Amino acid sequence: MTRRTDLPSEARVRAALTRLRQTATDTGKRPTVLAAQAREFGLSNTTFRRHFPDIARDHPRS
Repeated sequence: MTRRTDLPSEARVRAALTRLRQTATDTGKRPTVLAAQAREFGLSNTTFRRHFPDIARDHPRS
């Protein structure tokens, strides 16, 4: 049986992406966007990609 995952809204995901980009700018480190966002919301990379394909596709791994 598959566990139901509470998904964040697209607005929350995009806000997190903005914070992630700012942190990258501030630190000079380029994080793996997909993994960082999936981790922030407690989702696997696959689940994140499945539910937010545009965001995952627009921001490939570093």
